[in-house]
Amino acid sequence: YFSLDRLAPYLNFSRGVTAKATPVADEIIRIDVPLVRLVNQEYAPGDWYNLRIPSVNLINWHPFSMGSFYRNTPSHATVFVKARGSWTDKLLKKVPEFGETLDMKLHVEGPFGTRAKTYLHTDAMAIVGAGTGICAVLPYAFQYSLTHPDRKVTAIWIARCVEDVACYPELYQMCKYLERNGNFELKMHLTREESTPPEVVEVGDETEVNLLPSEEQISRDESNDEKHSPGDDNSEEYTSSGGDVRSTSFGTEKVIQENQQKARVYGYYGAMTLIVAVFGVGLFSFFWPRALQGDIPSETCDQWQQENPETGEIAVPTLSAYEMFTCFYWQAATMTISVLMGTLAGAVVILAYPFFVQRVERQQNFKPPVSLTRSQVTTKWIVGRPNIEEYIDELSEQAASTSMMAAGPERLVIQIENLVAKRHSIEFTRESWKV
Repeated sequence: YFSLDRLAPYLNFSRGVTAKATPVADEIIRIDVPLVRLVNQEYAPGDWYNLRIPSVNLINWHPFSMGSFYRNTPSHATVFVKARGSWTDKLLKKVPEFGETLDMKLHVEGPFGTRAKTYLHTDAMAIVGAGTGICAVLPYAFQYSLTHPDRKVTAIWIARCVEDVACYPELYQMCKYLERNGNFELKMHLTREESTPPEVVEVGDETEVNLLPSEEQISRDESNDEKHSPGDDNSEEYTSSGGDVRSTSFGTEKVIQENQQKARVYGYYGAMTLIVAVFGVGLFSFFWPRALQGDIPSETCDQWQQENPETGEIAVPTLSAYEMFTCFYWQAATMTISVLMGTLAGAVVILAYPFFVQRVERQQNFKPPVSLTRSQVTTKWIVGRPNIEEYIDELSEQAASTSMMAAGPERLVIQIENLVAKRHSIEFTRESWKV
């Protein structure tokens, strides 16, 4: 089972991929990992990936929570890395200047995650995200809002300045779209801005936000494209990277549905083949050597430590090396052989699997979106840190049951957890210990 557990993730991702690394803010790096297989590519809110970047360190794997929403960006998974240690500092030195993108070879394991759904069963939801932690909890809020369009969602976004909000263009645009639905409220607190914006001018969103499956087609005012577009020369690439499932990068809606159906079939048979290989070969390797043990009489092993009735001493019969191995080490040897052969069979399946699965070079023309400008961040913000206790009191009065998540500095998360513990109508859920 351990071998199967370690081999199964390799069905999901091509282990070695070329990702896009882009510095988007002070000490924050955006890494876009392409989903190059049409099998098991979907990730969920709260999932994380283990990344190993050989150019930074040949050995170390580092877990990073998902910073994107699959229904919005089906071509790739995005993680945001903040320089807070020797490994991340080395990574920061590898990337180019601010706003430029570097092709980076890396190895991927995942996605991993608990896929918890308890937060979907409450009457309302609230999230608190500080720093890069916001990108880990916002997908939960998006999923809840789309699942329950008639229930209230409150998102409290804590950042240092407007630029730290603008470096998450897809997430911010999704927040603005959901706000127009009427059930999503974004409260923004900026700790290092000098004052609130004197005047907020609605300039509109600059791209389409398309969801998978395409249950709703979100239309935008085309005149906004003439006013501003992030990266005017790269608007085509930006639109496709934002999740336009009808662009040439993804194919038509019909093609996508066919590919998803094919992916489910390949994924099912791939998983079943791996299970049969690991357990089938493992069990065969366990029982077959034991069937060859019949040439050693069981009495020989049974008499190893029997007491001599005449002398009262323990009888120690003389055994050959073969008899000694068969009597005392054969069972352990067969178990070891079973695990090794099962692992080897599973590895053969993993190596052969890519030859039967269609690969899609989804990111050959992909370019990460340009960060928003200050004028494009149209949400009215509040200068300073939020009064979390006041917000929690408001939430406890709004609905009979509320699910709450928080991610960011550990001190903030613990403070929120302690405050929520005093309110029985609010259920606190840690996003992930990997954040």
